[in-house]
Amino acid sequence: MMVNLIWFVTIFILMLYLNHWIMSHVHGIGLLVFKKEWASIWLHFLIFLPGIIIHELSHAVMAFLLGVKIGGFHLGPKKLSDENIALGSITVFTDSSLLRNLVGVAPLIFGSFAVWMISVWLNVNIFVESIADGDMVIFIEILLENITTPTFWLWLYLLFVIGNAMLPSTSDTEYLGPVLLFSGVITTGIIAFDLVTFIPAYIHISFSYFIYGTSIILTIIVIVNLIFMIVILVMEFLLNRMTGLKIQYN
Repeated sequence: MMVNLIWFVTIFILMLYLNHWIMSHVHGIGLLVFKKEWASIWLHFLIFLPGIIIHELSHAVMAFLLGVKIGGFHLGPKKLSDENIALGSITVFTDSSLLRNLVGVAPLIFGSFAVWMISVWLNVNIFVESIADGDMVIFIEILLENITTPTFWLWLYLLFVIGNAMLPSTSDTEYLGPVLLFSGVITTGIIAFDLVTFIPAYIHISFSYFIYGTSIILTIIVIVNLIFMIVILVMEFLLNRMTGLKIQYN
């Protein structure tokens, strides 16, 4: 389980970094093309629209399942402050921090499910497992089989936009901080004091499968992001040469 946990933490941090890089550079490409902030934001919105729709619908579905009242469903760029812009939003009416947190993390749950289903359709899950097992024969076979499929690039695009839009926003996780801190302290304590042996076997096995499955999903997202990262770098390089402009990123 320890190996899977290290894999999970490492790949999750890498996914967060790539997500930040991609969002920044897609915005930068928009600025190079249109030279206007708001036009760049709209380009960003249109590129990630399928993922944004799933993100907001995930909130709505989870709220419905939990019996939480919602309203104010909105799609499209909306300025919240000088620094914050929402590409979609939904209002949740509840005083319960637990229910609000569950609705808030819904895009991560439904987005992961969507990524897994698309990956199974494309055999990407086997693709990732072959990398983990070092089986390059299966790796090459699946790669060649997929790239010759007419709809492959469409599904790859959907993996890209869903994987990058499924992360909860700041407002989604407003009340989640203490929960994550508590969970982190408990997990660290269990590992540090070697208390794993005291955990019932069925919980240990279920948690191990959960971490393993989630790590595969995150690895799929990271691989897809690395592919699109190359595409973005090439596009940005060409636009730099064509316009004579270069975006400085923080």
